[in-house]
Amino acid sequence: MDIKIQQTKNNSEEIKDVDYKLEVISGPMDGLIYYLKNDIITIGRDETNDFQLSLDLTIGRKHAKIIKENGEYWIEDQNSTNGTYINNQKIKSKEKLTEDIIFMIGLTEIQFIKTI
Repeated sequence: MDIKIQQTKNNSEEIKDVDYKLEVISGPMDGLIYYLKNDIITIGRDETNDFQLSLDLTIGRKHAKIIKENGEYWIEDQNSTNGTYINNQKIKSKEKLTEDIIFMIGLTEIQFIKTI
């Protein structure tokens, strides 16, 4: 059964105006979707994160963040224990996210997807 869980505080009208979303494609929260509405999105297990991934215990409480700068999105690890990976390479500084790129934090693979 393919279930899509939407984690968002946005209503559907606001979601229509969002250019990108994150979708968990592998891991304990497979199918979870988060629409990128803000210029800074925090990712981690802690409930204070914008994109909360509480079921993957290999993810840090404050694991990573995504930053929108000049219309481009960047991902930055927040000194997590297990790191953030793009193409099996641990990122050392902020890295640009391009359409359909897949990044990994803990055991969770997340795809960066254009919505419009």
